[in-house]
Amino acid sequence: GPSEMRGMTIINGRSTSHQTWSYELEPRRAGSFTIGAATVVADGQTISTKPLPIKILPARTKPNVNLPPGTADNIFIAGELSSNNVWSGEQVTWRIRLYTQLSIEGADLIELPDFQGFYAKEKRRFDTRIQYQTIKGKKYAVKTLHEEALFPQETGEIVIGAAKVKVGIEQPGTFGAFLGPKPVMLQTQPLPLKVKPLPSPPPDNFSGGVGQYDWALHTDRDSVSTDDALTLTVSIRGNGDAKRFALPQLVVPAGLEVFDPKIKEEEEYENGEEIVHSKVLEYIILPKEPGEYAIAPMLVYFDSDSNRYRTLLADSLALLLVTAGK
Repeated sequence: GPSEMRGMTIINGRSTSHQTWSYELEPRRAGSFTIGAATVVADGQTISTKPLPIKILPARTKPNVNLPPGTADNIFIAGELSSNNVWSGEQVTWRIRLYTQLSIEGADLIELPDFQGFYAKEKRRFDTRIQYQTIKGKKYAVKTLHEEALFPQETGEIVIGAAKVKVGIEQPGTFGAFLGPKPVMLQTQPLPLKVKPLPSPPPDNFSGGVGQYDWALHTDRDSVSTDDALTLTVSIRGNGDAKRFALPQLVVPAGLEVFDPKIKEEEEYENGEEIVHSKVLEYIILPKEPGEYAIAPMLVYFDSDSNRYRTLLADSLALLLVTAGK
């Protein structure tokens, strides 16, 4: 920078001009810093901004860029992982990124790996904005071309195969526009991923969910008679492998009877960063004997952040009062 922008607005016959200077900053290390004051002289008056504190955090994951052979490469693609070391069943994002110092016209995905050893789900919502990255002293324009959510089904080292992309490189000179873009085939390097087995033995009521999960529960009433039925609705959301997730089994005290849950709603969607699956379950509970009962469902999953099994409890549910029916 700086890049400069000028403009004018007119409101109720009064005109106001504005001028903006923009700078792009690239942090070299993590820490707390202060960007000093900027000073502008306008109509003979000196005005200044306030110093701007900023905190730079360490990168969550280091980009795993598999560079092609050679040092003179001015355009290439690379397969990258959001994490190089995950748990079995944990979601990881694999993406194809284009690195270029050349002007290109279009990029077509020709071939993807077979993703053997994974449950794979193509992502439709991801950041396609151009960014800039310096590698070995060279500055590249970088764009994400494709993203895939992967859920490893095996443990050990799994190698993700190569992908192929065809790009059109704009030709320089007077005849470049006449000749059209030059087609070039690019290929990623195979990429290994280390998959750890979950700690053994898992809890008896482990749902199979790996990642982050939450839930919400509510009943349609707090008191019933032995002639009535109670409906418990459970809404579950998580970012683990939906195919390995088992519905939680509800254990109720003696005096109550519960039926297997019905799936009222089921959805898998993207939130811009990852794929999330959600379910809405409905449990029907029949009271057999009068009394006061505590319904205490629980959801057990493996928390990939804390590396341990966690149990979600239903603390919000009130005691159920059952009265004698006719």
